[in-house]
Amino acid sequence: MRFISPKTDYAFKKIFGSQQSQDILISFLNAIIYGGGKQN
Repeated sequence: MRFISPKTDYAFKKIFGSQQSQDILISFLNAIIYGGGKQN
């Protein structure tokens, strides 16, 4: 089974671009920007 790379624009928008995945996007950005610490 092959998966699309989340590094492509299309896949990134599909994974993180919906209203249901807002919490996932926030967690992902916090991990990138703040090194994993939860920020409010």
